[in-house]
Amino acid sequence: RGEGFTVNIPLPCPKLTAVEYFRCFRHVILPVAKEFSPDITFVSAGFDCAQGDSVGGMEVQPAAFAHFTRALMQINNGTNVVMALEGGYNLRSLSESV
Repeated sequence: RGEGFTVNIPLPCPKLTAVEYFRCFRHVILPVAKEFSPDITFVSAGFDCAQGDSVGGMEVQPAAFAHFTRALMQINNGTNVVMALEGGYNLRSLSESV
């Protein structure tokens, strides 16, 4: 049932901000997810794109992650969403983003 709904979005841009990230959400991820209409949404939440994380080298501000979460919650009408922390290497940005 999931065939054709796998999406990979390479983001090789250093200093990428929440604006560019959310553009990917709005124009790619959310439309595909809504069309697929999953019973449950699993999120592997990595925060290496957070501002201050030297591994990701991106500039996504901590408050932006709340907006991403709200957008994902639209997929299942706010129900059946499971999130697991899997990345983020700067403890300060991680603690501000989660």
